[in-house]
Amino acid sequence: ALHRRRIDDFRELISVESELCIEWNIGATPDGYGSIYFRGEVHRAHRLAYRIANGEYDKSLFVCHKCDNPACVNPKHLFLGTNDDNMRDMALKSRTTWKVSDDGVREIRRRADAGESYVSIAKDFGMCDQHIGRIAKRIDRKHVE
Repeated sequence: ALHRRRIDDFRELISVESELCIEWNIGATPDGYGSIYFRGEVHRAHRLAYRIANGEYDKSLFVCHKCDNPACVNPKHLFLGTNDDNMRDMALKSRTTWKVSDDGVREIRRRADAGESYVSIAKDFGMCDQHIGRIAKRIDRKHVE
């Protein structure tokens, strides 16, 4: 019953009409992707969201995020692509937390720990707030003290 309820909750969540990210935070992988148990297997939540919204797809393809938020399951933010497409998308958006120095990472964490919003910090660093959040929560750049 819990399994069925969770899938129903998931379907309801991804059917919300929104332009914003819809985050699945009930289960997550260490790298921040939502995860969900469905039909005897653990799935990445964004891949399942894409499948529910659009039907079956070639599993050799990536389900990529337009928003660059790995926890997002909003089907409007998801698209199919090859590994090359994903790498090109990453390069075009400069999607990497490595463009911030270790001192920058410390500054991001200091400001976030003091209560400043990720959006505010992101503006100063020229990054998206999701990446600031991943640095602040120590999901990315764990090696920086």
